[in-house]
Amino acid sequence: MIKVLHYGLSKNKGGIETYLLNLTTHIDKSKYHFGFIDFENGKVSFREELLGMGCSFHSLTPRRKSHVNYIKELSGLVAQYDIVHCHFNTLSDIAPVLIAVKEKRKAIVHSRSSNAPNSLLTRTAHLINSYRLPHDEIYRIAVSQHAGEWLFGTQIGFDVINNGVDIGKFLFQQEKRLKIREALNLRDSFVVGHVGTFLPVKNHLFILEVFKRLISKKNNIVLLLVGDGPLRKEIMTLVQKSGLGESVLCLGQRDDIGELMSAMDVLLLPSKYEGFPNVLMEAQINKLPCISSDSITNEVKISELCCFLPINDPQPWCQEIMRIADDTTLHRNMPLENMERFSIQSMTKRIETIYDALYTQRANQ
Repeated sequence: MIKVLHYGLSKNKGGIETYLLNLTTHIDKSKYHFGFIDFENGKVSFREELLGMGCSFHSLTPRRKSHVNYIKELSGLVAQYDIVHCHFNTLSDIAPVLIAVKEKRKAIVHSRSSNAPNSLLTRTAHLINSYRLPHDEIYRIAVSQHAGEWLFGTQIGFDVINNGVDIGKFLFQQEKRLKIREALNLRDSFVVGHVGTFLPVKNHLFILEVFKRLISKKNNIVLLLVGDGPLRKEIMTLVQKSGLGESVLCLGQRDDIGELMSAMDVLLLPSKYEGFPNVLMEAQINKLPCISSDSITNEVKISELCCFLPINDPQPWCQEIMRIADDTTLHRNMPLENMERFSIQSMTKRIETIYDALYTQRANQ
């Protein structure tokens, strides 16, 4: 049994959390055992699902609470595993990597983003640790070329492995479209959708600016927001103050994203930055037209359903949405080819190959 410790699970149901759930679901559990670090007192995302698949959870003292206890507990935990798989948005904390190398465990550094929050402390720590990262003693993975260059630089090699999509869950279904639109009272509405955590990086304020302009141009238009997060209350308060309350629905966290995409007519993703947003892959598999920020890597474009626009002006976004609104059935008939190469099964096989190679290397040391 190859024991893999994952670092990076949080209480937000974001890209890392969804990726880890998908990976755990599809990996050969007779060969690999996953452990997860928990800094959230049992409130990490998908805990029950992961426990149900035989995974282990380890509660550790957060480093901001006690750095000494954090290092001590982490060192003891790392020693119990063969591989430490670190899912990083930044290099602000590389202790798991340094400890894994010290304990002669194999370490994977997996770049999940393409930028950092505007925090001086985070950016400073990231810069310092970019020089401390033991590149020659780790295995480097990135969700996109852009994400890899952000974390590792342009002079160091890394493998690009996209997150992968559970394709069957995201295929367009006319029956589900009608059912959900009926349930949400959206029968004849043009539905603009967004799926993402309520965080500054997701740029909900820009979505509202676009929607304000749209609502004056098109009748019976609705904005559907799917997700949860720290800014949800603030954004929804702004919706009410702007007089948009009757035209904006916030569904919170949902597990039926594929079905909700079938009910939408266009998806917006004006993020300030992303590593490799699976939501755009899922939307294209659903044959849902999507408009993305041009700061996001075009590696995620797998069809003509996806276009990229700057986020300095809402007007081009409105124009593109109005163009899409001219025929909402055309796009759902667009053929997609070679979807299997983007599947979660394909991604899982690549990760298994890496785990096997690292385990063999450690055994031969």
